[in-house]
Amino acid sequence: RLGVMKPLVVSGGGLARSGIAEEIAHRGMPLVHFDGFTPNPTAEQVAAGLAMYRANDCDGILSIGGGSAGGVGRKR
Repeated sequence: RLGVMKPLVVSGGGLARSGIAEEIAHRGMPLVHFDGFTPNPTAEQVAAGLAMYRANDCDGILSIGGGSAGGVGRKR
């Protein structure tokens, strides 16, 4: 509904275990995954996520999980 075709998926290491990556791939959407952050992410880690978003021409953000993943996803 939102027209996002290439999301940056921001999550911790649990993405592979969740099955969400497979569901996104099954729907034919390219998956760009960013997990380069620690609890209480730094400005540098957020900047790295933004750089990945831009370098891969992403058009949306899907933040999976709570805490740090949500924080990184919102600070784009």
